[in-house]
Amino acid sequence: MKNKPVSSRLRSEPILLALLIGLVAASAAAETTITPSLTISEEYTDNVDQDATGAREEFITVVSPRIDLNMQQQRYQANFSYSPGFTLYHRDEDSDAVRHNATALISAQLTQQTELMLTDSYVRTDEPRTTLEDDEVYGEWIDPTLRRGRETWYSNTAGVSLNHRFGQEDSFGIGYRHRMLENDDPVLEDSQRHTMHANLAYWFNAAYGFSTHLSYARGLFDSVNQGSVAAANDDLKEYQGTLRAIHRLGRHFQYFLRYSHTKTEYDGVTPDYIIYDPGLGFSWGINPTTTLDFDLGYFFQDREGVDEESGPSFSGRLQKAFKRGSLGLSVEGGYQEASYGAENLGLDIYYQTDVSATYELTRQLALTADVGYQYNKYVNTTPQRKDDVYQTAIGLRYRPAALRWLSLALTGRRYEVQSTDPDNDLSENSVMFSITLTPVTPYRFD
Repeated sequence: MKNKPVSSRLRSEPILLALLIGLVAASAAAETTITPSLTISEEYTDNVDQDATGAREEFITVVSPRIDLNMQQQRYQANFSYSPGFTLYHRDEDSDAVRHNATALISAQLTQQTELMLTDSYVRTDEPRTTLEDDEVYGEWIDPTLRRGRETWYSNTAGVSLNHRFGQEDSFGIGYRHRMLENDDPVLEDSQRHTMHANLAYWFNAAYGFSTHLSYARGLFDSVNQGSVAAANDDLKEYQGTLRAIHRLGRHFQYFLRYSHTKTEYDGVTPDYIIYDPGLGFSWGINPTTTLDFDLGYFFQDREGVDEESGPSFSGRLQKAFKRGSLGLSVEGGYQEASYGAENLGLDIYYQTDVSATYELTRQLALTADVGYQYNKYVNTTPQRKDDVYQTAIGLRYRPAALRWLSLALTGRRYEVQSTDPDNDLSENSVMFSITLTPVTPYRFD
């Protein structure tokens, strides 16, 4: 039987953080706002089980009440949101489930220059694809691996960080984060990741400065058969560091030289590796409505007893705001550990691009579109697996002028995976219609 070492702690961490929020509220006369809402959605999918063959259609109804709680005092702030999702499958009633999504954040201004922050994010869902918390503080990470069926899975990410400013742009921070993933499906691997990180930013003068980020992570995995993956269950240690030397040219443009170093050590037979990644980049505020950031490097992987990998590493983002909409273009490529999702596939050499846009057709009606592509090469798999992932989403949002508390949305999506392993191919088309009810102004309590 599959060992489940993380389940009790996985379910207890959100409760502990909710208790901390209660302590903050009880210890100070906080100004409190509460915003309730209700969303009812109906989704059609032509491949509910994410199956490579024999796709099955389904209609899914989700009723999701939500509450957002904000408490603020002169030196303390607490935010909490919770949304259960009562999920009904029209053709397979045995798959009916209750989803849970909760987030919490507490910040305490210990001194004028020092801030303590506690965060927690909890997900319990049967959705095969969703957004997880990222390794970078408060960012997001999309699991690139595949999840079949509608078995429930759980994820919880809890963190604490302390940040101190000792100059107008000079700062130092340390933190710890714990992320856990648990799957009801016995063929999927549960995991934990403990991460300690530190960062420093310092400017010698108005033109020259540097920043650095260091982290150590310990990855722990359950023993489970992953099929073609070589030693996929080896626990690992990750050491990462990035140093940037920055030169500012005016108020709106700066460029930097960067070096990133990654060392990964496995406890078992999986070969250890080191990645050397020098690069350079810039950040440019072109005008008040347009920004451009770009980082270009070239990485070299030194892997024990195995052919080395090398290639470009880059990230870029263009953001443009218009009077009636916005446009975003992002590109990214390089390497990442695909070890903490539905599948444990080790080192992933990836390249991706995404274009997103919003446009207000009228004051009440808006059009949204998002098109993305990602290439993944999992170098630890035998034989080596390569996936091409295509995603497209187009939607409409409508808010009647006379009913400001009402919002309607219609979204169509296509998701496709073409893999060198035919068992990992996937194609899904879905359409979702949702109605959301939210009060125009939150309820306030002093």
